[in-house]
Amino acid sequence: MKWHSVAAFTVSFPWMLVEIDEDEDIPPPHSTPFFICGLVAVFLREGDPFPAGVGYFGIRGEAAPFDLPESVSNDLKPNGTPSMSTFEYLHKLLPVAEHISSFPLQILFELYPLPDEEFQKLVTTLSKRVEGPMACYHNGEMVKQANIQLKEPDP
Repeated sequence: MKWHSVAAFTVSFPWMLVEIDEDEDIPPPHSTPFFICGLVAVFLREGDPFPAGVGYFGIRGEAAPFDLPESVSNDLKPNGTPSMSTFEYLHKLLPVAEHISSFPLQILFELYPLPDEEFQKLVTTLSKRVEGPMACYHNGEMVKQANIQLKEPDP
């Protein structure tokens, strides 16, 4: 095998995650393929967090899928980016969502913070799907806080 220090392969369409032993260096990009078996190859150390968009964020809803108009339904496809009008519709549909983000296989609704018991109760009434993508919910901000960046020096 070309990469003798591979600890695991994980398929999370459209990616092939190649985990390298935690004590080994990740191979340089010029020595690794872009695709493996038609999947985009991502090399990382064993134990490192998977890149954003691989796997799911938040807690999945438990209720039946939302009843959506055809224009919104057609816009919500796995591995696609919804239009601004679809995001606006979703915000009106779920006004308790402070932020809504799309990922390849899910829509993440970051809800205004609630006490944990209220959040858990609310999740049982929220949809488990938004057309094709899975619908997941987070109590408070998640993505905005984790990915915020400041430019320095401040322009």
